[in-house]
Amino acid sequence: MRVEYFKVKGKIPTYAEILSETEEKLLMRITKYHDGDIISTKTWMDRTLFNTCLRTGYLLPAQKEEQQKLHA
Repeated sequence: MRVEYFKVKGKIPTYAEILSETEEKLLMRITKYHDGDIISTKTWMDRTLFNTCLRTGYLLPAQKEEQQKLHA
């Protein structure tokens, strides 16, 4: 089963979620939690870039519950 939630490496808590996909691209929701603000954007990511981010550790598998804790 595919992991759909990822933690993005960096100082600001950031999560990525796969919303849909094609053969070549993934539609991602990127959500950042910074100074009490929640910034959410949707963007298409090339599958090759996505796989590179996984391989280098820039994206790490995460549970949705990790992200939900930040909404409290």
